[in-house]
Amino acid sequence: MKKIEQDFSISESLDLSPGVHHFVLGASTIAYSVWESDNSILLQSLRTTTSERKKGSARAAMVEFLRLADQVGMDIDLGASPLTKDVRLGRLVAFYQSLGFELTGRSINPAGDPQMIRKAAVACKSAPGIAMKAKPPSF
Repeated sequence: MKKIEQDFSISESLDLSPGVHHFVLGASTIAYSVWESDNSILLQSLRTTTSERKKGSARAAMVEFLRLADQVGMDIDLGASPLTKDVRLGRLVAFYQSLGFELTGRSINPAGDPQMIRKAAVACKSAPGIAMKAKPPSF
């Protein structure tokens, strides 16, 4: 049986060109879209290989993805919709809330799956290392 090596290297930036992109860290892959006219990223899916679920891979990928998005001041929008039957909506929403996402009060589909958003965290210049929930100034 051939051993599959996973890429655990961390990217130094996100691809912010218009279109659909993939961010891979360990056993997790984040599919996301960027639009020219918006200062936000649409997170389309977060997938983790079945054998690596509940081991922190998805959280690690999201933490790094959010760090990179924060560096460029991008908000992130997503629809909390379970991709498989073994994922419960309540746990999925709680997972995203633990990463700073908030419910918008809107549904993304007839099933009632919620839309969530996370504003970019901007480093506070007066207190390095402290992050504030705010959008960076536009010039």
